[in-house]
Amino acid sequence: MKTSIASCIFLALLVSSLSAQSVLISGQLLDKDTDEAIPYASLRVAGTGVGTVSNILGEFSLSIPISSIHQRLQISCLGYADQEIPLSSFREAEKKIILLKEQTFTLDEVVIYSTDVTAKELLELAFEHVKDNYPQKGYLLNTFYRHYCKEGNVYGRLIEAAIDLYDKKGYRKPVKNPSKKFGVKFKQLRRSVDFTSISGFSHSAHALPVVLRMDVVGYKNFQVFAEKEPKNIDFFFEDTTYFQGEVVYVVRAESKKPSYHHTMDFYISADNFAILRYEQVSNSSHTFKSTTTSWKGKHVFNYQLYQGKYYLEHSLDEARRITQERDSLGQIIHTSDHFHHVELMVNEIQTQHFQKVDGEMPTESTLAAIPYDPNFWNNYTVLQATPLEQGIKQDLEARISLEDQFSGDDRTGQLSEIQDELMSQKLERMLTINTNQPTLLCFWDSHYKPGLKELLFARKLAKEYGETDIRVRLIFISLDRNEADWDAAIRKYRLYAGQHMRLAKGVNAGIARKYGVTGSPYFVLMDKRQNIIIQGAELPKRSHIDDLMGRLGD
Repeated sequence: MKTSIASCIFLALLVSSLSAQSVLISGQLLDKDTDEAIPYASLRVAGTGVGTVSNILGEFSLSIPISSIHQRLQISCLGYADQEIPLSSFREAEKKIILLKEQTFTLDEVVIYSTDVTAKELLELAFEHVKDNYPQKGYLLNTFYRHYCKEGNVYGRLIEAAIDLYDKKGYRKPVKNPSKKFGVKFKQLRRSVDFTSISGFSHSAHALPVVLRMDVVGYKNFQVFAEKEPKNIDFFFEDTTYFQGEVVYVVRAESKKPSYHHTMDFYISADNFAILRYEQVSNSSHTFKSTTTSWKGKHVFNYQLYQGKYYLEHSLDEARRITQERDSLGQIIHTSDHFHHVELMVNEIQTQHFQKVDGEMPTESTLAAIPYDPNFWNNYTVLQATPLEQGIKQDLEARISLEDQFSGDDRTGQLSEIQDELMSQKLERMLTINTNQPTLLCFWDSHYKPGLKELLFARKLAKEYGETDIRVRLIFISLDRNEADWDAAIRKYRLYAGQHMRLAKGVNAGIARKYGVTGSPYFVLMDKRQNIIIQGAELPKRSHIDDLMGRLGD
């Protein structure tokens, strides 16, 4: 077969411009009749495990091997007819517009098997056919991970990563958590400074387990819930649609609990009972003492068919949490509005001749050791950002460029200044929100062993007094310049009590100067009005604290 002139020209341009083994193509999917964007469509190079999904505006980009340029791009989306397009029809640095046609039904296709088959029974059939529809042996997924947060209307955190996931045994049986199922390797990572109010040790390093747990086929989340709450769930047929030429039924499971309401939609193939998509929308509200918290969340999990089995294609988790703190008169004294968005997209499925991954879910210290390589991202398939997400760059670069944040380049000390300013703001919030608690500040350094012994004693004291009516709030403030050392010491000595923060500039940070800290250890004991009672290098003796407890509660 002769190669077309257009394909030859395209290939020549790619080789000359990239001098690499891959090329990045991009486009946008639109409804042929309405011109509306088509989000979360599946796109794959025919005959391979290489693919991507479109974003909420129908936009996509895909890194393909140059050797695949003569193949075709397969496009599938719920409710639309499948389409194939020659990869040679794409042009470098040009967004190709692709129109998809909605697929309509004939009357007999929307009939649900028989009146004897209920929505619940159809869902049960789907779970019974897991062994037929999903892989029963190990495989490897090359994925792209994105995680961002914002507070109010301001973005405060961005993490993107290239992650290899090795499913050790496939879908032989559901497990309790992702660590029992996957080997994990973070190949590359780029992340900003964490500007959110829960920055520091209390903010998890990543949320990979969250998006993986939404795999209802692989984990015991929905099954366990259904078994525990059978009387609190309604099942019914919600909709009928198409996917890859097959009829798909949408079964809805809806919670009856008003305190925690959620709907769960299962998209089930009429042909083989495979679950093709899972969506959950949840909301809750509760009040505990002076704190009211409302929460709204959305979870989506998409599967893709490859070599006769269904694998993860795309997973989304996002939620907004609003918390209000009130004083003794019922007046609102503090409001926090936190939103997170986490996505995982599969770029390639490998079922044979791949290298197994045995790594566990990475800790903060593990991620901190990954060197940032900006060249890696030039030809890596990422989920296209939407215009809404473009605000991330503007907000996060208000004080320092994203590239400097990604690389951790702190030659000017600017990152350390930002880190310590955030810690100062965090401490101020902690001291002012709950004003009816005495507080013990413990300044420490992981390299000073005698100080660590005193910290263990401080933790024990806080636990003892925490069981009385007068609770002592314990705040550990590390003077470690190295974040990995700080994280390792917390885990080694199990300093899990209280709150944690780290001052990047050590004793030169504003907080340390404010309290007169010159070295480690250093302790500051305050009453509930933030009046300093004792401060110095020695931890107050137990008998001394016993004598002061009456004053602390005044």
